[in-house]
Amino acid sequence: MRTLLFILFTFVIFTAIAQEQTPKDVIKFKDGSEYRGKITEYVADQRIIIEVAGNSITVDGEDFANIKDIGFDKLGYKNKSRGLWHEMNLGVTVGKSNDFSTAEAHPSILVINGFQFNRFLGVGLGTGYQVHNQLNIIPVYASFRGDVLDSRVTPFYYLDAGYGFGVKKGDNVYFNNEVDVKGGFLVSPGAGVRIKLKKTYLTTSVGYKLQNSQVKRSNNFYDWRFPADFASPMGEGDSSTEKRLYKRVEIRIGIGL
Repeated sequence: MRTLLFILFTFVIFTAIAQEQTPKDVIKFKDGSEYRGKITEYVADQRIIIEVAGNSITVDGEDFANIKDIGFDKLGYKNKSRGLWHEMNLGVTVGKSNDFSTAEAHPSILVINGFQFNRFLGVGLGTGYQVHNQLNIIPVYASFRGDVLDSRVTPFYYLDAGYGFGVKKGDNVYFNNEVDVKGGFLVSPGAGVRIKLKKTYLTTSVGYKLQNSQVKRSNNFYDWRFPADFASPMGEGDSSTEKRLYKRVEIRIGIGL
């Protein structure tokens, strides 16, 4: 199932890339006009020179501020420094974090909706579903992020912070346990690369996730399947609580608008 999800997500990404292809460089303005030709010079936030039918046209000043979209190298990108954005990520966490965890990779899916104030700061609200060893997490968090460069391919940084609600994965089949799980605060800083297209963008990133959780077990080590002389370290009705801090590397690939 995990393999199928990654194959499907990869197919969506490559389909988005194919649909973004355009035969010429293009500069589109907010008033609906456009230039199509060959961009020969591009200075971020300042000036663009484009060759149109043998004529060299310079776009700067107020004209540059009125640009809506820029397309070049057969892949355009949306010059979106302010406005709403939406993003979906598939992720996987790796690495052994403590005595309760294993080194097995665990998948996650995350959805974020936010507002970009400028190139360096966007704020969003995210949720999703994350798999852990003995419990799963439904996170609700704020996401802060920004781009380093104003270009089609740019490094970006992010910081996710919020709360993860615990979801029980099932009672212990060998010890007649009642299990109560709780989540906790989460924080995940990271960085990656964003590829801006005409209508969408693609991301790949690496972060470090910290997730608090708690597992409480009642009636531990009491079951009729054990011999009568089995010495149980805990009596019937007793309970134990395990507090855990998951610390794992998280790798994500995403697509957004």
